[in-house]
Amino acid sequence: MKEAPYTPVSCDLHSRLELAVMRREVREWVWNDGSGEQRLLAQPLDVVTRDQAEWLLLSDQTAVKKDATCWLRLDWLKD
Repeated sequence: MKEAPYTPVSCDLHSRLELAVMRREVREWVWNDGSGEQRLLAQPLDVVTRDQAEWLLLSDQTAVKKDATCWLRLDWLKD
C-alpha cells in the first residue's frame, strides 16, 4: 500500500513540537498512520525533514529495550 502524500502541518504545531523537544516533554503521542489510531508514551528528541515530509523522532518510554526510538510523520499526529 502506497503512503498518502505528506500534508504540511501548521507553523503553530511545528513550533509546539520544537518546544516539546527542547523541554524533553515525556507524554502520550496519538496518531493515525492509516492503519488505525496508535498511542505511545515517548520523549521527543528531534523534528527533521526527510523524504519530502517532516518527522518527529521519539524515544519510546515503554520499551523494554533502552533507547528504542521511532519516527512519527507530523501529518499523522492527532493534535
